[in-house]
Amino acid sequence: MRNPSPTEPVSPWRPLFENVRQAVGHRRDEHGVVGSINWLRSAMEAHGANPNVVRNIIYRDKGRLPDKRALFVILDELWREAGNAPLDLPELQAALSPTAGTEQEVLQLLGRDKRRAYRAMIGGIRAGEMPKVLVTGRPGSGKTLLTDYVRQGVELLFDGGLDVVRLEFGGTDLAASLVRLATELGVPTDVMEARLVRIATASAFAVQADAQAELARVVLEAVRQRQAPILFLFHVSQSLANQDSLGLVPLRLANPDVPRVSAVEWLWVTLFEPLARLQRVMLFVTITDLPARAMQRLGNFADPIRLTPPTVTEARRFVKARVPDLSAGRQEEIVQRAGRSFEELRTLTLLAQARAPQEVGMQPDERYIEQLSGLVTAGDSDLRAFLAAIAVLSPPEHPAFAAATLQRLRDVTRPLGSFELSFLDPVPGQPDHYRVFSRQLARALQTRLATDEPAVHRRMQLAAAALYAPTAAQDPSSAAAARHLHHLFEARDWRSLTERLAAHAVSHAQVRQVWQAAFTELRAGPEFDAVAKQVAAHYVRLGAYGHPEALKAFEAAAASNDAALRAWTLVKRAEGEALAGRFERAEVLLDTAPDIGDPLARAESALARASIARWRGDLATAAELITGTVRGELARVTSTGREARLAAVKAGVWEGMIAKDRGDLKGALARLDAVEGTDDLVRARVQYQRGDIAMRLGRFDTAKAALDFAVELAHRSEALAQEQARYLTRRASLLRVRGDLTGSVTDFKAARARLHGAELTEAETALRLAKVDAEWALTALALGDFEEGTYAVTRALAGFREHAGGNDSRPYRALRGTLTLAIAYACRGLAVPYRRPFPVLRDGLDGPDLRHARQRIDEVLGAIDDQASHRGLRLDARLLASQFAVDGATALRFAEEGLSDVDHEHSRARALGARAAAHMRLLEAKAVLADVQAAADALGIGPAAGEGGDAGLRAQLASYAVDAHLALGDAKGAAATLTASLDDATLSPYHEGLLRAFGESADERGIGDGWKSHRRLRALLGVDGTGPSTPARLPDALVAAWRSKARALAGAPGATA
Repeated sequence: MRNPSPTEPVSPWRPLFENVRQAVGHRRDEHGVVGSINWLRSAMEAHGANPNVVRNIIYRDKGRLPDKRALFVILDELWREAGNAPLDLPELQAALSPTAGTEQEVLQLLGRDKRRAYRAMIGGIRAGEMPKVLVTGRPGSGKTLLTDYVRQGVELLFDGGLDVVRLEFGGTDLAASLVRLATELGVPTDVMEARLVRIATASAFAVQADAQAELARVVLEAVRQRQAPILFLFHVSQSLANQDSLGLVPLRLANPDVPRVSAVEWLWVTLFEPLARLQRVMLFVTITDLPARAMQRLGNFADPIRLTPPTVTEARRFVKARVPDLSAGRQEEIVQRAGRSFEELRTLTLLAQARAPQEVGMQPDERYIEQLSGLVTAGDSDLRAFLAAIAVLSPPEHPAFAAATLQRLRDVTRPLGSFELSFLDPVPGQPDHYRVFSRQLARALQTRLATDEPAVHRRMQLAAAALYAPTAAQDPSSAAAARHLHHLFEARDWRSLTERLAAHAVSHAQVRQVWQAAFTELRAGPEFDAVAKQVAAHYVRLGAYGHPEALKAFEAAAASNDAALRAWTLVKRAEGEALAGRFERAEVLLDTAPDIGDPLARAESALARASIARWRGDLATAAELITGTVRGELARVTSTGREARLAAVKAGVWEGMIAKDRGDLKGALARLDAVEGTDDLVRARVQYQRGDIAMRLGRFDTAKAALDFAVELAHRSEALAQEQARYLTRRASLLRVRGDLTGSVTDFKAARARLHGAELTEAETALRLAKVDAEWALTALALGDFEEGTYAVTRALAGFREHAGGNDSRPYRALRGTLTLAIAYACRGLAVPYRRPFPVLRDGLDGPDLRHARQRIDEVLGAIDDQASHRGLRLDARLLASQFAVDGATALRFAEEGLSDVDHEHSRARALGARAAAHMRLLEAKAVLADVQAAADALGIGPAAGEGGDAGLRAQLASYAVDAHLALGDAKGAAATLTASLDDATLSPYHEGLLRAFGESADERGIGDGWKSHRRLRALLGVDGTGPSTPARLPDALVAAWRSKARALAGAPGATA
C-alpha cells in the first residue's frame, strides 16, 4: 500500500480508499463498480449505516463514528478479498475504537461541564481511584445522556468486568426503588420486605426512623460484604422531591432529633453519603438540586458539577453531529426551538430525523412531548400501535426492554426501522435493548393512553403480561416476574393477580400496591375477597399477624359472604394466637370456625389444634391429630397449589417434632429428612430442627451443615430476630463441642446483636437473652473464664424465673440451667476449663465449689420426672454426677445408671466413656480399655459415610486409653494411642489437650523414657531420642514441642495456610 504525498488531503481515508480500489480492480456487480463511491453507498446501506456520508468521510474525514466504523469494515473486507492481510492502520483504528469513539462523541456532543464530569469519572477510574462524582442540573440539562456515556465508557474500559448498578430513585414509591437496589446487590427480596413491614408496626418516632434507616443499612452491609469494586449510577428523579414517607410513616432521620425530611434528603444522609465512605465503591449521582443538608455533608464526594444548558455553539455542534444530513436552516431551527435544553435538543433532532417527510404544516412552537404523546391517540394506526407498545413496556421500575419483545407485543416480525428507533435510546452494554429516550415522554404516553384509550391500555397490558408469563413461571424471583406482575396490576386482572400471589412470594411493596388499589377500587365480592385472602396470607408468611394491613385484610376476609374464607380467616387468626401462647383464645377461634367440608381447611384446623396440644405436652393427642385427622384430610386434597404443599410440609414437621419430644431422635430426623420446604422460612426451620437432632445424635458434621443452612436461610428470608438468635445460639453450642471456641464466641455475639436490634418488649428481650446466656456460659467455661460462666448462667436462671411464659418450657430450662451452674462450680473448684479431653478426677478432691456442684446435680436428679422429653436431661445429670463424684465407686454407680437409660449409639458411647473414667478412678485399667473399645464401637455404628461424628468424645476416649496404658506400665501402648490421635486430622482441635493429658499422666505415674522409643511420636513432635530438652514439666514441654513443629511446618517452602 503506497503512502499519500504531502500534497494530498489530510484525511486518512483517501489513501486507504484509493489503495483498496487499486487492489480490487475494475470488477462490477449489480451495484456497480466494486469499491467505487456509489458501490460503497449501497454497501453502507446494507450495513445499516448512513449511505450519504461516504464522500464526506473519504475526502473530509467528516461523519458519525458508527458510519466511519461501518465504512472501515467494508474497505477491510474488500482488501482481504483481494488476497491481502487485514488492514493495519493503528492511528485510524485507534480513532475508531469503541473507547476512543465514546470519548470522541462526548467531546463532540457534550458541553464543557459534561466533559468535566465525564473526565472526572472515567479519568478517575483509569487512574485507579474510586471516584465519587455528583452532578446537578435542571431537567433537560443532559444528566441522563451524560450517564449513558459514563456507563458506556466504563463498560468499554472493563469489557464487562466491573459490576455496575444503575438505578433511578423516582416514581411514586421510594420503597420499591430501595428494594430494587437491594435485589441488584443480591439481597433477597424477603429481607427488605420484612423490614418494610416493621416500619409500619413501630410507634415511637425514633423506632420508626431506625426501622427506615435499617433499609439503608441492609444495602450498605451488602456492599460492604463484596470483595470486588462496584460502580453505582444513581439518578434522583425530580418527582422524588414530593415524597416524604416510607413504610406508611413519615420519613425521619435516625438521630436524636428524628427530624422529618424529604425523600431526597433522607437518601443523601442515610444512603448516598455513607455509601461513599465504603471501600471499593465508585459513585456517579445525578440530581436536580442538592438539599442544603447534603451540601453540608458532601463527605467523600467531590464538589458538585452543575450542568448548564448548552450554549448556542454547543447546541449547533450537537445538532450537526446528530443530524448531519439536515439543511443548515433546519438545524438552526432545531437549535432555536430547543430552548437551551439537551433533552429537548435530543428529542427534536430525533423527531426531525424520524418525521421529516411529514412535518409540513407542523406548528414550530409546539412542545415535543405534547406532540409525541398526542400521537398515541391521534397518529396513524402503525404509529399509535408503536407508541402504545413503548408506553406499556416503559414502567419507571423497568424502563428498558428488548427489541424482540416490543415487536412481539405489536405482532410485527420485521426489525425495528429507523423511524421507530428515533424514539428510542439503546441501552449501553445490552445489545438490542432500548428505552424511550425521554422518561417524561414515557410517562406522558402512559397517562394519555390510560386516560384516552383505557380499553387499548388494558389490552396491551394483558398482552405484555402474556409475553413475560413463561419466564416468570420459570423464575418467580426474576425481573421478568416483576414485570409480569406489574402488567397484570396495570390491567387490573384481579383473578390472575391473586393466582400469582397465591402461587409465589411477591415483594411487600407490590402486595401493598395491589391491596391499596383493591381496597379503593373493588366492591365487596369474590374478587375483593380473593385479594384480601392473599394479602392476609402474605403477612402470615412473614409472621406479622398483628401488622395493621394484616388486621385490615383479616377484617375484610371475616366480613365475606364466603363461608370458606371466613373459616380460613379464623384458622389463621388462631395460628397467630397459638404462636403467642394464647391457647384458650386460639381454641375459641377454632371452635367457632364453620366446618365447610373442605379437606384442606380441615387439615389446617387440625394442624392448629395439634400445635396447641404439643405445646401443652399432650403428645398423644397431637400425634393422633397429625397421623389421623391431618393425614387423612390431606389424602383427600386434590390441589397441588402452594397452600396445599405448605400444609403437607407442616404435617411432616409436626410429626418430626412430636417424635423428638418423645425421645425418638432417629425417627424425628428421618421424618424431617423427608420434608421438602416450600420457601426459605420453612426450610430454615426444618434445617434447624435437623441440626438440633443430629447434634443430639452425635452426628456433628450433619448438624453443622444443617445449622449453617438454617442460619443462612433465616438471614436471607429475614426470619424474626429471636428466631435468628436461636439458630445462631444452637450453632454456637455445636461449635463449642467441636472445639471451635472462636467460632462459638462469634455466633454468640451475633445472636445477642440480633436480639438487641429486635423490636421486642423488655420482657421478651430479657427471656431471649437468658436463653443465650444459658448456652454461652458453657463456652465461657471452655475458655477458662469461670467467673463469666458462673455469672452468665446465674443471669439466665434469674431470667427464666422472671420472664418465662407462653410456649416456653420453664421447668426444663431451669433444670438445664442448674446443671450448667453445677458445671461452672465444678470447673472453678478444679481450676480446669470445661473442654475435652477433661481430666479424670482423683479420689479425695473436695471443696466448697465441688460440694455445691454435687448438690445442684442431686437437685436436678431429684426433680426430673419420667417424661420422655426429659430423658436426655436425666442422662446428662447422671453422667455429670459420675464425672464429679466424690469417689470412684459413686462415679461407677452413676455411670451404670446412665448406661441403663441410653436410647442411641452416641448416648451409649458417652455413658461408656463415663464408666471408663470411673474405672480409671478405681484403678481398673483393663476395664477402662474395654469400655473405651466398646464406646469406640458404638460411635462407629449408624453415621453415614462422610460423617465424622463427635470428635471431642473420641479425643476424650483416647485420653482414657492413654491413662490406662500408662497405669499398666505400657508406655509404648500409650505412645501408640497418642500417635494415632495426633495423626487424625479430625482431632486437631484436641491435639494439645491429648498431649497435655499424656504428659500429666506420665508425670503423675513417674513413667520413664519408654515412650521416647516410639519413632513416629518423636517425628510428630520434632524431637530427638532424648525427648524435649527443657526445664518445663512434661505436659508443657510436649505442647511446646508440638507448637514449634507446627510453626516450622507453616514456614516451610510450599506450605499453605
